[in-house]
Amino acid sequence: MPHPISTPAEARTILLAGDATFTVVSARTATRYTFNVSEAPANPRFPRSGPAWFARVLTGPENTTDYTYLGMLTANAAGEVPTLRLTKASTLGADSAPVKGLGWLFDVIRRDDVTAWSRAQVWHSDSCARCGRALTTPESVAARLGPECRKVLGVATPKVAPEAAPEAAEAAPAATPAPRKGRARKAATPAPSPAPAAPAPSPAPIPDVLAF
Repeated sequence: MPHPISTPAEARTILLAGDATFTVVSARTATRYTFNVSEAPANPRFPRSGPAWFARVLTGPENTTDYTYLGMLTANAAGEVPTLRLTKASTLGADSAPVKGLGWLFDVIRRDDVTAWSRAQVWHSDSCARCGRALTTPESVAARLGPECRKVLGVATPKVAPEAAPEAAEAAPAATPAPRKGRARKAATPAPSPAPAAPAPSPAPIPDVLAF
């Protein structure tokens, strides 16, 4: 069953695999944006010290390819989490919600901040995060990567449990036994009610960037 990416560490592998499409949903407002992050090929005209990715945001209807270029995600060296930067071709400014939201997301991944990660949900699409092909098996859907791309990236194939059998129908309540003859037994003293649990602490406020 599809589920959000659970941790920043998992997101680091999936979102930077090569061609990842994913949706970020604010936990407070339920506002969402869909992004595509694809690896940028090397260009001798623009040498760089580390890897880079093109960042785009969906500006058309769902299930379309109407994406708008945001900027470049660049890292100083292989293995580092990149930082979003705008370029001359960027069509949205630094104060726009998609730019701020995607920048926040990769900042959380860079810091491996699991507390901040809980303030939003990140849903990966049902296509391979590396090559973009459709995923068709439970193992591939769970890994967000197809079998060949898992081999290239060194990602283990997850074990997917078979679907649980439907729960059995609730048994009918047992009939109340007839009272025994003779002197009635004294009713058992009921157990005292447990003390009410202390209220859970309020969650940390969500930064303004996630208000979208």
